[in-house]
Amino acid sequence: MIICSPHCDDAALSLGMATASGALGRVKTAVFFSRSRFTRREPGTGDENKVTALRAAEERRAAAVCGYKPSFLNLPEPFARPGYSLKNLRDMKTDPCGDPVFAAALAAALNLALTGEPLLFPAAAGGHIDHRILAIIGKGLCGRAPVAGFYEDIPYTALWGRKKTDAFIEAEYGGIVTRRVSFHPDGCRAIKRNALRCYSSQFSPSEITDLLKKSEACGGEAVWLTEAGERIFSGLASKKMPRRKAGA
Repeated sequence: MIICSPHCDDAALSLGMATASGALGRVKTAVFFSRSRFTRREPGTGDENKVTALRAAEERRAAAVCGYKPSFLNLPEPFARPGYSLKNLRDMKTDPCGDPVFAAALAAALNLALTGEPLLFPAAAGGHIDHRILAIIGKGLCGRAPVAGFYEDIPYTALWGRKKTDAFIEAEYGGIVTRRVSFHPDGCRAIKRNALRCYSSQFSPSEITDLLKKSEACGGEAVWLTEAGERIFSGLASKKMPRRKAGA
């Protein structure tokens, strides 16, 4: 399974418990927009090379905790490309297909599809431009590549709540997805907490605690399956994968 992750931290945020539990089988992540200038202390204004290296190191540590293997595709996140700020990052009027990195992201996704491994894309709840780029690409690949489903973007869905998230999925993915599969395995909450602590440039300890509470309140981690995903997950359910330990 390959998780198409917009940024360093998205896979652990949205599917850290699922990967740690073995519910997704053996997992790799492809971090598309890994060139970054964003930290809590320097929101979009940090040195690109230093921040990129810092965030990649954080991602590798979190991946080791959750049990997935990360790769970095080195496309620039919004603050590392012209025209974006905190004010327009989630402006739904912006056309993702017109973004200068869209073609490169599409080419990278096609290369991943050629591996034949199942792909998971973000659902793009919350409207972040990079999540929307990958969601559009994922929808376009359905029926042409093994797109297993679309995962609910945490923290956005945790802030939205279950009702708003379900309405969004119905509006955007009706006819594409079949059902929602939730992941909140016993013993994996501590693993996810430990993983999120690796991202000290992005989250404070209190933010992590608040995020985990809100996420659990609306059902935890989830993937909306495609028809291909139904077959893929049926096969995974028949296999026993090793579970991570909280101290791993």
